[in-house]
Amino acid sequence: MPLFARAQAEAAEVLRALPSGSEAVVILEGATPRSLLPALSENIPAPHDILVKNQPTFENGDPAAALTLAVKMFNGNGTIYIFSDFQKSNWEPVRELPGGLACRLRPVTTEAVDNVAITAARMVPAAPVAGEPAEISCTVFNCSPKPREETVRLELCEFTRETRVTLPPFGTAAAAFNVTFPRAGCFAGKVSLAPDNLSEDNTRYLAVNVSKALEIVLVSDADEADWQSPAYYISRALVPSPQAAPGINLVRRRSADLDRGILETADVFCFAAPVTLSGEAMEIVTRRVNEGARLISFLDGPTAPTLMFPALNPPFQLLNTVASQNGDSVTLSIGRSFGELDASDFSALRFHRHFQNHPPDSRAGDTLLSFPDGSAALTISPAGRGAMVLVNLPLTPDGGDFIGNPIFSATLHELLRARAARPKASLPTSVSGFRCCNGCWVVANFCPARTWR
Repeated sequence: MPLFARAQAEAAEVLRALPSGSEAVVILEGATPRSLLPALSENIPAPHDILVKNQPTFENGDPAAALTLAVKMFNGNGTIYIFSDFQKSNWEPVRELPGGLACRLRPVTTEAVDNVAITAARMVPAAPVAGEPAEISCTVFNCSPKPREETVRLELCEFTRETRVTLPPFGTAAAAFNVTFPRAGCFAGKVSLAPDNLSEDNTRYLAVNVSKALEIVLVSDADEADWQSPAYYISRALVPSPQAAPGINLVRRRSADLDRGILETADVFCFAAPVTLSGEAMEIVTRRVNEGARLISFLDGPTAPTLMFPALNPPFQLLNTVASQNGDSVTLSIGRSFGELDASDFSALRFHRHFQNHPPDSRAGDTLLSFPDGSAALTISPAGRGAMVLVNLPLTPDGGDFIGNPIFSATLHELLRARAARPKASLPTSVSGFRCCNGCWVVANFCPARTWR
């Protein structure tokens, strides 16, 4: 007989055996205990009928709270019957039973339940990418006093795999599966153990959202080996090696080699001078950004003004180039966060030139970094369903020390995921609760998702 059903039967028997004129109440333990009646009552059949119709839930119970409620309702006089398996992990916080009341402990099991459970399952990385290796790891718990050997089975996507784990008494072990998802999309599956005396905790279901690799096209007319060009440092910061840039597929093109195929499929457009775009390329990029793609223009050099994409409503216009012999610093704008980077990360950097500009007050929220003269050094602006990033920072050895600092690579990767400032919609919130239907007037703890000790 399942433990909860056994507790129901024994509690109902106690209710039926009460002498005429007795008062009783039934408390169902859960995260918040619940009394079936508002006060003690001689109407014994009422809580009896409700008790026998209840079912266990997967909620963890709070025996201490249930005992407190029982003491309050009995007002210092009576007998509490506690029907429970008295699992250690749940009852350990209860240091002593309440004084002044008679407590009758009624265990519903006399021996350890033969049970193993999958207590956790996780995906590493949490957001896997199609075609790249990932790992599904789960934790298996042995709830019995004997060592166990168990087979863990993974059913996911188009494959099924199994692995063996050795479990010490009342101990855990990890089971790991290396997987590579063949395509982007949502995949449902499960990890499971063979059935035992408590089959409810033998299965964990999985729902994995797999993304495609981020397609980045870097456009520059500089030679790929030209270490004096911004594109040289951008490409190496984004993808130092295939192993060091999971989830990124970087393609480099010259202006003349941009075809409609690459422009229609790219997720991110990066432009680093020198660049000379055709009218058709400008039109396609503008449309793609409005549809949800991201544009990052690195503004340095004589062709930088052509990378402003006026149809996307940039937050500033480029004026003259300002040179600084000793180097200018940049500061983070107040009120804007930039991932895990803060002002101290940029304070030691020096830049020897930049384009002067004057962002209007109405677009101040787009600016993340600025120069001492008020010129925007880095902006992120909404553009349709996409975003436009303008980087007014020199990325060459003679332009400053930014490219030689570890923060350079971190900044570029933050730009790939940073979001433009947009109005925030308010969402309705709700709080829902669950109850664990246990015990009788009683405090009980029966939750099938838990382990029994």
